[in-house]
Amino acid sequence: MSADSSSGSVWEQIHTVDPVICNWNLAFRKESKPPKMASTIPRRAPAYFTRRGGVDRRFFERVHRFIETRADAERNRTRNLRSLRSAGNLPRLMGRMFRCDDGAPCEELLCSRCARRYRLWLAGQCLSFAVEPVEAHLVTVLLVAVRGGLLHTVGVRAEHERLRKRLIRCGVRSAIGGTEAAYEAPNDRWVVHVHLLVFGDIKHAIARLRVMAKRDGFERPVKCQRVRDPVSQVTYLQKFVTYHRPGKASAGGKGWAYPLKPRHVAELARWFAPRHFGDFAFLLGFRRRGSRIVAEPSFADIVAEAQEATWRRGDARKTATRLALISP
Repeated sequence: MSADSSSGSVWEQIHTVDPVICNWNLAFRKESKPPKMASTIPRRAPAYFTRRGGVDRRFFERVHRFIETRADAERNRTRNLRSLRSAGNLPRLMGRMFRCDDGAPCEELLCSRCARRYRLWLAGQCLSFAVEPVEAHLVTVLLVAVRGGLLHTVGVRAEHERLRKRLIRCGVRSAIGGTEAAYEAPNDRWVVHVHLLVFGDIKHAIARLRVMAKRDGFERPVKCQRVRDPVSQVTYLQKFVTYHRPGKASAGGKGWAYPLKPRHVAELARWFAPRHFGDFAFLLGFRRRGSRIVAEPSFADIVAEAQEATWRRGDARKTATRLALISP
C-alpha cells in the first residue's frame, strides 16, 4: 500500500467521526509530513495500562460498571476535539488524538478513549489492595488553587512531594490515588486536588493533616469518608474530566455538569502536554513495576496489624465482606 492511499484511509475514518472538524483536516494534511511506510515505523511496546498487570480479571469486570462506557468515551473525545479545534494552536495534539487506535493508543490525557483504559487499569490495581482485610478511607485533599490562565504553573511532582511529606509527618504509611484539576467558574480559578485511598487507622493522622492543610487557605481542605463500597469508590480516585459544575449542589447531590469552554480545554491541554498518565498517580507505600502496582513492606505491616487486631476480637466479618467482592 502506498503512503498516499494509507493517508486517505486515515482521513476517511476521521471524516466519519465529526463533520464539524473536517475543514480543519484539510489544513492539517497540508502542514503535516507524509506518513511513513509501515515497514519504516519503529515498533514500540504496548502502553502498560493496556494490560492487566497480574490482577484478577474479576476485579476489572467489577469496575467496568462504574466507569464510562466506550460510547461515552467516544462522545467525550469528539467534544474535546471540537474544543481544541475552536481554541486553535494545538494541531499536533489533535493529530495524535485522531490517529489513536486500540492497537496503538495515543496516550494523550485529553483522549477519553485512552483515559478510560487507564482508569480501568488503575481501578483494577487499587481494588486488589482495597479488598484486603484492613481499614481504608477515601480522602480528598485540596493542594493548590490558581487563577484561570495559570494552571500551567502548577507542578504536579512538586505538589506530590509536598503532600507526601505531610502525610508521612502525620503518620500515614500507605496511600494510592490520582490528581485532578477542577475549574470553578464563579471564582475563575483551578483547584488542583488528589483523591486518595488511605490504609490503616488514620483518625489522628487526618486531624493533624487538616491542621496542616488549613495553612493553604482552603475552607475545607480535607474530606474523609470510610470505604464501604470499594468497587465504586476506587473508580472515583482518578478522572480526566473536561466539564465543570458552576451551580450549587443540591441536597445529597452535585451541581449540573457543563462542558468547559474551548479556552479552558486548551489550558488543560497545555498543562497535560509535558506529562503522562502515570505522572498524576500518587503513590505512598506503593510503586509501579511495569504494568503492575506493587505494595511496599509498610502495606504488609498494616495488613498484619489489622489481622492481629481482628484475631484478638474474634471478628472475621471484615475479611468476609471484602473477599465477597470477588466471589462468583
